[in-house]
Amino acid sequence: MFKPIFFLSGVVALLTVGLPAGAHHSHAMFDTSKRVTVTGTVEKFEFTNPHSWLRVNNSSDGALWSFETLSPSQLVRMGVKVSSFAPGSKVVVQAAPLRDGRNGGQIINVTRADGSVVALAPEGGGPGPTQ
Repeated sequence: MFKPIFFLSGVVALLTVGLPAGAHHSHAMFDTSKRVTVTGTVEKFEFTNPHSWLRVNNSSDGALWSFETLSPSQLVRMGVKVSSFAPGSKVVVQAAPLRDGRNGGQIINVTRADGSVVALAPEGGGPGPTQ
């Protein structure tokens, strides 16, 4: 006995399962048409889901900046580890700034003290660690 309402309900449920994930990945809070560069010292690298965070103390004024990046699984595939940005290490972060002007943004790349560049652009925009 086929009940169209049950079939239709099942189809609707399957189609809406992916909606929350798609809505979550909006980059609207970042001004991707601009870039900010912050030179400083790593306070903390939070290797967490759904997005990792790099906290950097700006060497020019001591302000704490919070930079969002990819998920740990994406970072690992790019060769980035928890130890890639050790507390106290010197970095230069290039990012798309937050639209509201707070100290933060979405990482485009990070240059480490040894000169190596870690490209962390979202949506596959970077190749990972490079020289």
